[in-house]
Amino acid sequence: MKKGTLLLLLLLLMSCNPSKHIEGSGQLKADKLIPKMSIEELRGSTMVISEVRGSFQQHPEIIENLRSYLQEQGITTKSCVGIYPEDPDAVPASELDWKVGFEVTRDDIRIDTNEYKVESITGGTALVVESSVKNSAIHGLYCKVWLLEHNYVQTQATRMIYHFDSQNPEEQLTTIIFPIVKRTRDIPVITKSTLNHNL
Repeated sequence: MKKGTLLLLLLLLMSCNPSKHIEGSGQLKADKLIPKMSIEELRGSTMVISEVRGSFQQHPEIIENLRSYLQEQGITTKSCVGIYPEDPDAVPASELDWKVGFEVTRDDIRIDTNEYKVESITGGTALVVESSVKNSAIHGLYCKVWLLEHNYVQTQATRMIYHFDSQNPEEQLTTIIFPIVKRTRDIPVITKSTLNHNL
């Protein structure tokens, strides 16, 4: 099994380089689990994607098939990216809709099969989070709370960039991207009270 395939399999069975660190992000029980985050303006990009319905365990096969197709077509790729509009804790595995693909270096890519699609990713403001395979799930939840407390709204599906940079799959880096805008209304968030509110 290829290194990239193993990474994706482990990540999904368990659950960019930001330059401006965000201060005042609060504390988790274990300080080492607090992610490095930044608010950035990201450029748009073009991706060749596979639209998928069903379990995340399909990732390895889909990724390798798409990678092989792009290589056969002579299409140069950059990052491997997953797009996840649904929470796997809220949707049955068999009903999950998600996308996975590769960023490409040209905007005028043509695909000669109905199996894959070319999709434009809109640029804009995003919360960009340094993470790893091991910590992606907990960092993702931490950032959802951070956005709520700091008056931001997520505007598009969460994206995950996979970095195949280590022989240890759990230590390989990921980048979580939350497209966001600032709320137009100043709505107070009463986190301390709500955390102690038992239903």
